Amino acid sequence: DVEGHELKALRGARSLLLQHRIDAVLVECRRADLHELTAFLGSVSYRLYVLASRGLVPLADSPPTPEIFNAVALPDSVASDGVARVKWQEDRGN
Repeated sequence: DVEGHELKALRGARSLLLQHRIDAVLVECRRADLHELTAFLGSVSYRLYVLASRGLVPLADSPPTPEIFNAVALPDSVASDGVARVKWQEDRGN
């Protein structure tokens, strides 16, 4: 837990993120820092997801979030697979 220094910690892991050597990152997000955080994650091909009743949902598609909330950052390749899996489960009624 980096207590409000998530972006600094992620920047320190930039080379690992660029190599997709990190499968997932649990991030405590503050709405005030969200634009800068999502821009950085996008620059290393990661996206933020929040946990909803139907599984992981892209942050952009989630309901309004509180001032501070937890999210999962996933590489674009992993995120695409995961979202497809959630959609498939919804289609099956699970």
